Amino acid sequence: MKRYLTKLRFILLFIFLIVEITSITFGQDFEVSELITIPGDNRNFDILSSGWEGSGDIFICWENYLDSVYTIYLKQIQPSESGNIIVVSDTVPNTNPQVAIGEGVKIVWQSFVNNHWQILCKNYKNDTLSNVIRITDSLSDNITPSLSNNRIAWINEGKLMVKAFCQGCAEYDKPVVIDSICCSNPDIYTDDYYNYASILYEKGEEGNKQIYKAEYSYHYGSNDSYWTKNKISDGQNDINPRFGIYPEVLVYQSFISDIWKIIISSYFWIEYISDNSYCNFKNPFFFSYPQVTKGMNNEYTAFFCAFDSDSLIGNQEIFIKTFAYGEQDTIINISKSPGIDRKPYVEIVADSVAIIWEHEENGETDIWWAKDKYNPNYGSIESELNNLSNYNLKGNYPNPFNISTAICFQVESNINKNIEINIFNILGQLVRNMDTVVNKKGLYSIVWDGTLNDGSVAQTGDYFYIIDFGESQLYGKMTMIK
Repeated sequence: MKRYLTKLRFILLFIFLIVEITSITFGQDFEVSELITIPGDNRNFDILSSGWEGSGDIFICWENYLDSVYTIYLKQIQPSESGNIIVVSDTVPNTNPQVAIGEGVKIVWQSFVNNHWQILCKNYKNDTLSNVIRITDSLSDNITPSLSNNRIAWINEGKLMVKAFCQGCAEYDKPVVIDSICCSNPDIYTDDYYNYASILYEKGEEGNKQIYKAEYSYHYGSNDSYWTKNKISDGQNDINPRFGIYPEVLVYQSFISDIWKIIISSYFWIEYISDNSYCNFKNPFFFSYPQVTKGMNNEYTAFFCAFDSDSLIGNQEIFIKTFAYGEQDTIINISKSPGIDRKPYVEIVADSVAIIWEHEENGETDIWWAKDKYNPNYGSIESELNNLSNYNLKGNYPNPFNISTAICFQVESNINKNIEINIFNILGQLVRNMDTVVNKKGLYSIVWDGTLNDGSVAQTGDYFYIIDFGESQLYGKMTMIK
């Protein structure tokens, strides 16, 4: 152990009690530990989760700098922990690694060769790394690549570029310019498809940037496909856009009244602006539990934002802020340690929330994390709802869907009753309710045409549904792609 995590915690807690951030509730017990601490500086990490609800393989890739050598590493952290796999190691700069699902695991990074940047790639499959694949060449500075399962976005000379890996995508094997003026810092939504993709990015001169969103759509009827661009923010200086777990929610930093604040924006609600006045909130990451949860007042689905803040004098910490169940003021100090903690990333690991970040102390940078099971105040309702003997959920088909989907369930005994199907968006808001009659045992289905109770059409994204039989309920989730 290069550091002792517990030293000075009682001092830091005392200092924390007198700074601006108030209404602290330690509703979760995050245990901090070191994740990556090999010699040298460990930084610029990215995470890949290949399953839903923390059930699949999880990998971390990162950059290591030691004795003028730049190394990109890959490591599996779930379900079992692997050794550190060297992807590339050289005296030329290799930086900004990204990881996603591809032919196995796809690792992408930028490399500085012959006075210009390249974007390179390797695939990791069956414990073997492929040869290097060159994605693009002869790039300028600040390219900041962002990788999804089917595409990669980057910046070259202020242009937002995209290239696709799958043959069904319009940008397959050739870069496409999405926006040509003053673009920077793209974030492409990881779970894209051949017919849908979404990118957040900054646009504007340094110190006067706004957030834009580019979306790719393919229309089945006409076979038309195109990218559209929309301005998301209009602040003095808005930077660091990130998607949440779902593409409907985004979060970014905004410079307001000489302070960096957090803005969370969604199709489903008005903008939320953090209320900090004397310290900066930076590098926000929005997240939620990957399943419907229920609070004490029967509200559904808690959600959170992780960020770093300089609220402690001479120190920088990782916090999460809760937005649900009347707990909007709850802020939890996660890192609780001396040094500089920055750039949080949140992942679901098995049945726990894992918050991962860079920790700098005594001139060294490592990667730390803190894990805790889902907040005990908010229990998952999935097992409660679906553990039924008289009813069986068969899912919805198709899923993902474009126009409509059929929600199917099996009734195992002869009954005669009205049932209700309630559909929620990712924030737990009821957006559509339907009903049908069950009068005998057998297989039933009810079609959702993608419209909401107000007659509007649902946005691209994930939705939850609950089939209510009165004494029992079934629960499922589905994805709409327009």
